[in-house]
Amino acid sequence: MAKPVVKATRSMRDGHVHLLAKASAHHFGQSVSSSVSIDLDLEAATVLRRELETAIAKAEEKMKAKAESEARRKKWREREIAAGRIKVMSW
Repeated sequence: MAKPVVKATRSMRDGHVHLLAKASAHHFGQSVSSSVSIDLDLEAATVLRRELETAIAKAEEKMKAKAESEARRKKWREREIAAGRIKVMSW
């Protein structure tokens, strides 16, 4: 499945932003594609920008927290192996 493509460009209308989104998928010889094109006024575009910035910040925080959790888990595992409470078996 291909990733969707989203582009924002200037609009032919004054005070608007043109937003274009394309998505396509292929599965067992069948394919489907879709595209959406919309002109947003500056107010709607500004609201969309704020919502995207908020969503991006939350996603970055989640990724950072996950990386920190994984680092703590790895450190704990190494400490437990060194203390002999966990044995690592290879096949």
